[in-house]
Amino acid sequence: MTHQNQVLTAVRASFEREPRINLHKYPVRIDFSDGVLTLEGEAEHVAAKKLSLELAIAVPGVTGIVDRLHVMPSTHMGDGAILDAVRDALLQEPGLQNCTIQVKP
Repeated sequence: MTHQNQVLTAVRASFEREPRINLHKYPVRIDFSDGVLTLEGEAEHVAAKKLSLELAIAVPGVTGIVDRLHVMPSTHMGDGAILDAVRDALLQEPGLQNCTIQVKP
């Protein structure tokens, strides 16, 4: 088995052992060349993406990572829903209580 195949196998195995990473539902393309590992695909959530990167860099032989993982949006939101969510978050922020913020749709 070549060094490249050993690294790819080790990365896939570490992902498969981790219950918070679901490669069957969210496949990740993994490439390795000259010490650099490229991860491309979608992660179920931010924690899964972060964990994938941490596990990958821990594999011996990996000296760098190209991160092309995208986090799946939890739900699709239209412009109005996004506007409402941002407005509500700003209104609840204690540090902004004495500020005037105008949002133009």
